[in-house]
Amino acid sequence: MKRIIRPIQSLKNEIQIGTPVTFAALNTEEEVLNYLTEEGFVRGNFVDLEAVIEANDNLKLIKSDLDGKDGYIASVGEGNYEICVNINHPKNRQRFTMAHELSHYFLHRNKISGLKTGEKILFRGVNIDPIEAEANRFAAAILMPEELIKILMDEHKGSIIRIARELQVSTEALTYRAEKLGYLRNG
Repeated sequence: MKRIIRPIQSLKNEIQIGTPVTFAALNTEEEVLNYLTEEGFVRGNFVDLEAVIEANDNLKLIKSDLDGKDGYIASVGEGNYEICVNINHPKNRQRFTMAHELSHYFLHRNKISGLKTGEKILFRGVNIDPIEAEANRFAAAILMPEELIKILMDEHKGSIIRIARELQVSTEALTYRAEKLGYLRNG
């Protein structure tokens, strides 16, 4: 059974079942997007990741010079984490890094102490760590949901530059995501 990912605008209309889920308990792309929408962190098609991190008492955002590395998430006490992004990177690159590190928070919290501190996130070589690849996929799905990409590809007649600008992501990240989803041919 294929899980359907809905466009960000329609997520507000999802039926809430049972007790509201806490931020730390989110572990699927759809749960995260629903939460972000319900809590007002989605403005149009843009997810305000800095506000998400700053609003969570267990997370702290740091921007620092990381000598060419993209970022990291580290445990800084019982249930508390810091997410650090490279201040020298473009804003859209920092956003993907934040989404990647948040993905580790949602998916790999019990493994964070074993993750490298400071890394190149978008390394696409054959030897990429499966945990890092999963965090990349989750981050891309949060920033660029499949159904939203489909809608925007039609609306903007396939203009990667216009869509990337609207989502505030890099053209490289959007191109890679669109290729993986089958909306662009590789090469």
